[in-house]
Amino acid sequence: MSKEEKTELTGEGMDSSKLADLLWNPEKVDVKFPQVHVKTWGMETWIHNDVESGYCMKTILVYQDYWSSKGKFHYHKIKDETFLVVDGMLRLDVEVGGVIRQLHLGPWESYRVKPGMKHRFTAAGTSCKFIEASTTHKEEDSYRCYWDHINQKWIDV
Repeated sequence: MSKEEKTELTGEGMDSSKLADLLWNPEKVDVKFPQVHVKTWGMETWIHNDVESGYCMKTILVYQDYWSSKGKFHYHKIKDETFLVVDGMLRLDVEVGGVIRQLHLGPWESYRVKPGMKHRFTAAGTSCKFIEASTTHKEEDSYRCYWDHINQKWIDV
């Protein structure tokens, strides 16, 4: 691989302002990954997401007081995911056996979120960085929901 090809694929040796422009404007990149997805709660950088292999990997940055899914829980019927905290503290709320558990994960702690498990997350400090390794991400496999305290049941939204 030539130096130019390596720079184009990896960004190594690229001017930092050009690299930053590509990270924040992924439509300018000719290759499929990485993809940066800015969210209201932080940012996801998709390293890999492939239907054929059934594998997905993301790095995720979440800010304190900003919840995934705008504070609602979500679940996946198919997706099986593991979160590995790299920096900061992650607050992960999960439903296990009909009970909502509040977990706090620190650096190098992980948690597996199995298909059907309702969950949401936020940073338990100023921010949190973690890795998500999972089966393929498909937007149509993300279901938002909340707990209806009056009727004592989950409601899909």
